[in-house]
Amino acid sequence: MKLDATEQGQPLYEKFGFRSEQVVERWSRPGPTGTPESAAGATRSREWNASDTDAFGVDRSQLLDKLAERNPPFSVARSYLFTRPGRHTAYLGPCVADDPETARTLVGRALQAAGSCGWFWDLLPKNASAIAVAQDLDFSPNRRLRRMVRGKDLQGHDESIYAISGFELG
Repeated sequence: MKLDATEQGQPLYEKFGFRSEQVVERWSRPGPTGTPESAAGATRSREWNASDTDAFGVDRSQLLDKLAERNPPFSVARSYLFTRPGRHTAYLGPCVADDPETARTLVGRALQAAGSCGWFWDLLPKNASAIAVAQDLDFSPNRRLRRMVRGKDLQGHDESIYAISGFELG
């Protein structure tokens, strides 16, 4: 089990057996005020589902299927990016990509498809390539949480994770 905790929440979760795994950051890119539009990308292939399991070290297909019902992901072969509208700002993630250029292509498609709304992008700072893509696309960090885990360590590939689903979804 994993969760994302604030500094104030971390000691509480540690009492319940959670341990610190890594930092998770929310980056943002401002846009005009108003309700964001959906940036759904049409995709037919489901190759991206297997790449998610490889990247995160666990089968998250139920979560991905629920996200895909609302907004199909943008995808290139085994790489994918989900988006979803928020009340005031749209969200990027999750995103798993084979390389930084593919991630940049997917994010660029999402930004273009949704027009000029503001965006949140929750990423793992350990993935320097994700940070570089975010900076290149005019995102900047604005919130930091601590990813905590309870139970066995899941062996994933953080270098393939360009965005998580959000603090509330993981």
